[in-house]
Amino acid sequence: MRSRYNPIIILTPQQSGVPQATNSKNHLVLSTAFKAAGVKFRHCTGVYKGEKEPSYMIELTDENLEVALKIGREFSQESILVMDEDGKGELRYLRKEGIKKLGFLKLTKSKPEGDYTFVNDTNEYITFS
Repeated sequence: MRSRYNPIIILTPQQSGVPQATNSKNHLVLSTAFKAAGVKFRHCTGVYKGEKEPSYMIELTDENLEVALKIGREFSQESILVMDEDGKGELRYLRKEGIKKLGFLKLTKSKPEGDYTFVNDTNEYITFS
């Protein structure tokens, strides 16, 4: 039997091709909005398609998922990452309809190859396979 996990969403307001000042403002806007809404978040660093981007991890609830989808679209994100209580991850695409299954959660202390999320407060890397 597989372990049970706290379901999560990982997202970022980081945008490619815009000035760093714009991305800094986007991060401030997002973290302020989370705090105002009472949404607890954890800082992460994601690597997606070779690009490193500051990211946020929030609890997966119906309400938070709607907020994350809305924020992702507002910041022109390609997708958000969602993991369920079984540790199954998927990318939910925002510009086009679709879901990409990623497999099961793998936590490690050593930096993996390819796409990953580094959780700042636990010094762990999240991948799926």
